[in-house]
Amino acid sequence: FRTVTKRECARRGHHASFMALPLLDSFDPSGWHLHQSVLNTTTGRNVLAVDDNTEGLSAEGKAYVEGLLARATDFCLLSVPTVNGYRRLAADFTLSPTVIGWRYESRHAMLRVLGTGSGTHVENRVGEPCANPYLTMAAQLSAGLDGIDGRIDEPASGAPSTLPASLRESLTAFRESPHTVALLGEPLARCLVKLKESEASRFEGWLADQVRDGLAAERPDPAKATEWEHREYFAVY
Repeated sequence: FRTVTKRECARRGHHASFMALPLLDSFDPSGWHLHQSVLNTTTGRNVLAVDDNTEGLSAEGKAYVEGLLARATDFCLLSVPTVNGYRRLAADFTLSPTVIGWRYESRHAMLRVLGTGSGTHVENRVGEPCANPYLTMAAQLSAGLDGIDGRIDEPASGAPSTLPASLRESLTAFRESPHTVALLGEPLARCLVKLKESEASRFEGWLADQVRDGLAAERPDPAKATEWEHREYFAVY
């Protein structure tokens, strides 16, 4: 979809970008909300639903949601893989999630549960449009199905209650989690860490130079993209 959209716009003399928050005036950030449900292939039943008519989640549905919550920090890098994507998660954007949690029919929650009966599903509102859809979907299924299959441990004392606030924080959580290698395999996980380490370090180095030269504040506006981000992502994504 992204490729076709960019190609068609280019043919007409325009540029389409899926960057979450470009350095453009009066621009609202864009997210990628992933709606998901699970079908039992034997019975044809949506396992997240209580029954055909009741609103809410079944026991398996709640377990699926708990799996998504338990792996939210570990897999955040796969849903928000750029420096710029974390601008959208800044607290100033009230419709962007920051707290790890779920609610029914709430446009403020990280996980929004909606629908009734066979239409019951979960909307994860964390992702950014630059995310790789295959890795994001794989991470969601892995986390949710681990929940259904009882492979989620009780939250440790002091476990984070909020999503990572930067690419660096997300990268650290990804690197330290045993679940990322289990999901992706060691070669792909190692490659992804190396790529994102380079990306985070390049941005941090640029920002440090800007602060040193008096061109940026030590605490820049977290909800405003920088020139580095615009150059890095606007054309590519």
